[in-house]
Amino acid sequence: MDSYQILAFENHEIYNSLEVSADKAVEEYVKMCEKHVPAEYTPQEYTHFDSDKMYVKYSDGCGNDKPMMILMIGLTNPEMIKSIEEGLRKIYFNNCEDCGKEIDLKWCLCQECRNK
Repeated sequence: MDSYQILAFENHEIYNSLEVSADKAVEEYVKMCEKHVPAEYTPQEYTHFDSDKMYVKYSDGCGNDKPMMILMIGLTNPEMIKSIEEGLRKIYFNNCEDCGKEIDLKWCLCQECRNK
């Protein structure tokens, strides 16, 4: 069975690592990105995403004193990359607690539900 190594680097040193099976790779990678490059502290425009046949990399470039980079090593494919990119995009949004509409991270309810 294929496995993937997910590594979190803080200030260029390994901070956390995890080995996962292929069926859990996307989910676990996005979780680790969300944990170590949290949306509430890292504006989306300061994050960097890169991928190739054997790796996926997500990092913060906001200039904090402890830069983070999350690296997944293993054979990737276009479908996997697309799923990871969508998962990373969703980190920066909430869903309205009433209607489920995608909204800005700072809100719990969309404008329509807040005006009810």
